Formats: sequence, structure tokens, C-alpha cells
Amino acid sequence: MFVVPWIALAAPPAAPTCDQAAHLSVQVPGGYDAVRVVTAPGRAGAAVVVSVAGGGRWTSLEALAGGPSTLQTVPAPGGPLVVAIEPSLEAPATACVERIELILGGEVVARVAP
Repeated sequence: MFVVPWIALAAPPAAPTCDQAAHLSVQVPGGYDAVRVVTAPGRAGAAVVVSVAGGGRWTSLEALAGGPSTLQTVPAPGGPLVVAIEPSLEAPATACVERIELILGGEVVARVAP
């Protein structure tokens, strides 16, 4: 009688997948004075560029992987806005965006997720 040992091999966990680029629409009636980008943990140095356009303004922020990055701005007008997520051309990898928050007076007034 032969005994054949079996080794159960589990597949390694898959790396998180995320959109490399996206354009999202959001309505912000009262405007905003800060943009917060929350990213998932990732490779050291991974980054993403998030831009908010509308009302004659263009605000852009580079966020690193692994937590929140916030940019304070002068108050921007509200209305329809476009939020763009793009890879950072200077980073070794792209960070995964979990959510983007537009803030006015310390309160979140809009939240979008890719």
C-alpha cells in the first residue's frame, strides 16, 4: 500500500484592484473648501492624482497610498463638479482610492467612490 501525501496549496491573496483612471460627477450646492482623498494600503511610494473641476476652478492633489490626504483651498463655488482620478506619473505604482470627500467648514458635503 502506498501513501501519497497531499499538500493543499492555497492561492496567494490577490492584490487589490482599482481603477487606474476615472471621471466622476458630483453635485455640491454650497461649495467646498477642502478635498480629502482616502487611499487603501499599498506599495511604498504609490500615489494617485485627484482633480476637482467646476465653477471655473481646477484643484489638484497627489495622494499617497495608505490613508487620508487633505488639501485646504480657498472656498470654491458649488454646483456640478467633475472629479478625476489619474495615476501619478512620478510614482512607482498607482494608489487605490477608497473615497473622495469634499468638505466645507469642516463638514463633509459630498462623498464619491470610484
